[in-house]
Amino acid sequence: MVDSFYTALWVSESVARLLGSLPADDVDFVKRRISWHLLVLLRPDLELTFQETHARRLGFFFAACGVEEVGLLEAIEQLRDLFANTFKQSNANSDQRPLSIVLQRLALDRQWQLESMRELQRRRVAVLAKLNRLAWSADSYLELIQGAVDILVAHEEIAACSVGRPDASGKLTFEAVAGEAFASYFRAIARGEASPIRVTPANADGRGPSGRAWREGTIQWCTHMGSDPAMASWREVALSIGITSSAAVPLCPMPHRPTAVLALYSQYAGGFQSDDQQAFVEQIKTVLDLALARIAPPRPGTELLPFVVREAWRTMVVTDAMEVHYQPVVRLAVGHVTEFEALARLRERDGTLLLPGRFLPALGDRDLLHLFRAVLTQAIACRKVLAHAGYALDMSVNAPAVALDNLDYANVAADILAASECPSRMLLLEILESPVGTDYTSPLTMAGTQALKALGVRLVEDDLGAGYSSLIRLRQWPFDRVKIDKAIVLQVAEDPLRTLRFIRQLIRLGHDLGLEVVMEGLETAGLIEAALVLGADLGQGYALARPMPVDTLREWLPHSNLRIDASHPKTAAGVLAGILLWEEQFAALPADPMLWKRHAEISCARYLRDVEWVSEALLESHLAMGEASIDGPMHPAYRAARETFVALLSELTLIQERGDGREN
Repeated sequence: MVDSFYTALWVSESVARLLGSLPADDVDFVKRRISWHLLVLLRPDLELTFQETHARRLGFFFAACGVEEVGLLEAIEQLRDLFANTFKQSNANSDQRPLSIVLQRLALDRQWQLESMRELQRRRVAVLAKLNRLAWSADSYLELIQGAVDILVAHEEIAACSVGRPDASGKLTFEAVAGEAFASYFRAIARGEASPIRVTPANADGRGPSGRAWREGTIQWCTHMGSDPAMASWREVALSIGITSSAAVPLCPMPHRPTAVLALYSQYAGGFQSDDQQAFVEQIKTVLDLALARIAPPRPGTELLPFVVREAWRTMVVTDAMEVHYQPVVRLAVGHVTEFEALARLRERDGTLLLPGRFLPALGDRDLLHLFRAVLTQAIACRKVLAHAGYALDMSVNAPAVALDNLDYANVAADILAASECPSRMLLLEILESPVGTDYTSPLTMAGTQALKALGVRLVEDDLGAGYSSLIRLRQWPFDRVKIDKAIVLQVAEDPLRTLRFIRQLIRLGHDLGLEVVMEGLETAGLIEAALVLGADLGQGYALARPMPVDTLREWLPHSNLRIDASHPKTAAGVLAGILLWEEQFAALPADPMLWKRHAEISCARYLRDVEWVSEALLESHLAMGEASIDGPMHPAYRAARETFVALLSELTLIQERGDGREN
């Protein structure tokens, strides 16, 4: 019966595809399982609950191996005929009662197995729903891919999964991993017992599904590790850790241009190749492709962040490897330090100091909360040390945007402030950029914001003008201060006129809302002067002071005073900022020639002759602009003279800023 039934199974396409992928040992195993199942159906003492449990498990197994419902129905019909013929040949008295009992049991088997297969389909739909929610809520590439593999590995058909990108040599570097089986694979690589996965076809390690998926931009399958020739490099280790088949999914925010490869590994043979499974995998690809297009995935050639490195950094956050350095913030009008920004650093074993831009993307929500607690604790302790030394200064600590809708951050801040001598008003929390789609008026968000404000701390809008949400949330949330993004400020070295004009508008916006304005990224003397001239209240950057450990602060503070004369800038950027301010006031004057003449006489650039870098051409063009200004800001002669002067001044600004930038 077993041999006849095994032969009959090849009639179904989905069953034949599965059986055809099995190595010899697995064929023997299948035949033993068929024999055991037939004996179960023939047991006189078979209990209904045992039969149902077994049938449902078998239905799940068939579906996970890629057997279609029609294949199952065809197989059961073959088995029904086989039982009928066998009983007829062996029962001389033609007693139909045993056959009737077995066929009733077979009908129940069919019902329960079909129900189990359909339940698995519903679970796939639930997985896709979770992925959809993640696709619209993830803030970053790493959050998306790690969230995706965590969701997928919880599904019964998937033993492990990973997302990776190739490095310059073509070796796949895994940035997100889930499942103990894949952790075992990592350990096997470390022991030299397994080959890495590559994407280059010239190497045998690049001919597997992941390599093909990367090169071809289409989903690739392995139906069985034991029989697929392309899997020879990984066969032994894969089977030893319980991985039997796989599917490799190229993630393509643009058609057929993979950004990464998602690999799904199964303990079941078949490789996700039934119609339902293929539709499931294709929908996973569609959801993640759209999500990557939304959040801008890493560009080719950007730094890879291997999963093992991420895990190491996440562990380091709660150890002594996490250090805090402090960067002074200067009140520009008086040149005095008024506060410090606490900045996290991770010290690796070799002494390398990692900046937040490197390790923050590796951290999850709980890691960020742990980091916030650690940095705030050290920052408050640093402020106490400085206060006892005679420097009662404010302290600023960064917090992710989620702090505004997660009450845990307010609770952490409350606990640390309560245990310290720090007045809450002297603590500032700098809120980093919010994700796309944030609901700024949701009760949860407002509750988190109100909890922080209730503590008495001040809130700072970080990176003003740089991100999607910064201007929107500036209107919605009760900030006390705004910080102009460093990336904007440093554009002065590329386009001085447009950049300084934009910065001036951001400063005006902040002041119109009654907020203090900080310019960060002041990395040259010219940027310091420009910040003061344009009206920024505070400044921060390498030209003022670099971040430093607490011990260095006490040595640096007595020599920290800065003197800048906004009425007589000495750099081209400072002069250009002054001209923009003068021109802004000029354009606001009533149409009165006497007022125009008076304004021309108080030009902020009359001191230009005292500056060494000024050329005769610049002086002459400035004189011509002043003479033409008596006809008003819209007169063609003034505008032509103004264009000549500003072009020369902008050229000098570029030269100075790029030179100072190289030195810094």
